[in-house]
Amino acid sequence: MNQAKKSTTRLFGKGQARLESWVSVAVIILAVASLGSSCWASTETVLYRFGVTITGDGKGVPAGLVADSSGNFYGVTQYGGNNGNGTVFELSPGTGGTWNETILHSFGSGTDGSQPVGGLILDSSGNLYGTTTLGCSSNNGTVFELSRSGGSWTETVLYSFAGGSDGSFPLSSLNMHTSSTLYGTTALGGNSNDCAGNGCGTVYKLTLSGGSWTETVLHAFNGGDGSYIAGAVVFDSSSNLYGTAGQGTSYHFGTVYKLDTSGTLTTLYTFTGGSDGGGPFGNLVWDLSGNLYGTTEYGGVAGGSSGHGTVFELSFSGGTWTESVLYSFATSAAGYPVAGLVFDSSGNLYGTTTGNGSAGIVFKLAPGLGSWTETTLHTFGANLSDGKDAESTLIFDSSGNLYGTTFLGGATTTCMVSGPGSGCGVVFKVTP
Repeated sequence: MNQAKKSTTRLFGKGQARLESWVSVAVIILAVASLGSSCWASTETVLYRFGVTITGDGKGVPAGLVADSSGNFYGVTQYGGNNGNGTVFELSPGTGGTWNETILHSFGSGTDGSQPVGGLILDSSGNLYGTTTLGCSSNNGTVFELSRSGGSWTETVLYSFAGGSDGSFPLSSLNMHTSSTLYGTTALGGNSNDCAGNGCGTVYKLTLSGGSWTETVLHAFNGGDGSYIAGAVVFDSSSNLYGTAGQGTSYHFGTVYKLDTSGTLTTLYTFTGGSDGGGPFGNLVWDLSGNLYGTTEYGGVAGGSSGHGTVFELSFSGGTWTESVLYSFATSAAGYPVAGLVFDSSGNLYGTTTGNGSAGIVFKLAPGLGSWTETTLHTFGANLSDGKDAESTLIFDSSGNLYGTTFLGGATTTCMVSGPGSGCGVVFKVTP
């Protein structure tokens, strides 16, 4: 299994490239017509371009940002740093509209983890928590903490995955339910007899007791109930867990699942890969009425024979969950969302797309009478200086501005496996 990992140069990006070394991605057939879209006069500002001015800077920003109360942003890069294995960075506002980057941790030769892909979370004391996909003794990934003391940050590996029944290859961010419990998912591992011997992924819990963290696998997927778990989990008011499986079940196009407090998993919806979408890799988000929202990377109404992805809603009524496609992306260049969504206070949804080789977009979906209207807030691709390949879930500031990251773009440097001038990624702001 480790040999397969070493051959994977891109761990989280556009679906076929991301999954090629692990699982076969079927071509998705479309069935219905797309909703219309519109353009909007919004402004994008690049706050920081990676790989330009700092020696040992990070490269490739696969996840979104988290902000502290002082307006500083924190995130990860999958590559770069002093050893090429990724970084944790802080971006702080400076004078005259400038932003200053500080590398808080540069992952080493693997003993402290390698190639982080999931986003970070902050606790009430200002400590950061995240995951790495690889690294440590068995090269199956880690859960880590970065704690600040004075002006320095110290990284501690809270758990190192063995790659067997405990899980392997954690792609998602974490969720802290209490100060002593962390929840997450792994894309592989679990039952070693499933998914070509790699395991189909897990949902796990880390519990702090006596100064050490203990991992408990809450569910190991078997392929029939889902596989390739790339998204984080979310909670309901009764502490049940909800999430997405990017693949698996009889259709192989993914599921939405519920894992209750007794450990029983229920499949809420199975995607068919047609007009309903396929490949739900991002996180879910709740509305105030208890409905769930997410994205699929493929499928939907428009786009000929391959599909360009959807935004969907799962609503609960009479003991049944029903899926509705709110929007189908009409073109490849504007489609293929892999990240989760975020709501504003008016009930509008916001997200990003990778563009499947193009540069991708930032979009808004506004609810109406029986339909949702899409507005493209920003299309990446101005000589790639503004970013390319947006894979991040967005966050808001108090003024309603949106912030996110792109995996590539931003400069004329060459990064990762992309061609000349691909750039190493950016942190951006969009003012709607």
